[in-house]
Amino acid sequence: MITIFDLDYTLLDTAKFKDNLTEAFAMSAEEWNSDYKKYFKDRGVNYNMDKHLEILKKENRLAISESDIRKKLEEFMKNIDGYVYPRAEELIRQYKNKSKKLILATFGDIGWQKEKIKNLKITKYFDELVFDDVNKGENKYFQYLKNSGENFLVINDNARESFELLKNLGEKSELKLVKGPYSDNIRHEEKIYALAELLEKEKPREALSEMKITTK
Repeated sequence: MITIFDLDYTLLDTAKFKDNLTEAFAMSAEEWNSDYKKYFKDRGVNYNMDKHLEILKKENRLAISESDIRKKLEEFMKNIDGYVYPRAEELIRQYKNKSKKLILATFGDIGWQKEKIKNLKITKYFDELVFDDVNKGENKYFQYLKNSGENFLVINDNARESFELLKNLGEKSELKLVKGPYSDNIRHEEKIYALAELLEKEKPREALSEMKITTK
């Protein structure tokens, strides 16, 4: 089996990450989110830190110098492990043990996504990292994997994206949909899991049989 994990909102608390990212820009959360919506989300453009800085410079809205922002962002990214969901690493190890291959797939601006995972320690468990700035359902690498004859398990928070990916991978694929802001972005009847629900419960230890000790 090949297991494919999504990153944002699945393994990474991206909402908290974004909220705290605003501090590096010396912006309020409201102002940063307004920029994100206006210049990126509403235009169908993947977020990129450099593009955002260019916008702030052009509009003369830099609260502190660009060099100071970049220094703060560098320090912020060094601590990105703090935004990995509790027990996410335990879950990754679980599927590492039962999978032929473990893939981390992340969608968005490729440069920004690479910057995000550069300091993530959980990447050590993955056999492959797949970046894409188009929908995962259109990714040619996953189309190639479809012909491998393997079974696939997709663990993702995004319902629409997941179903497109399953279609790409073929009939021998299944989904574990994780609760997140996009787990209901289309109508479906798929069960939605809390991340911890995917962890296998520990089997109770068998009681030790009594041993008769004889002495000479």
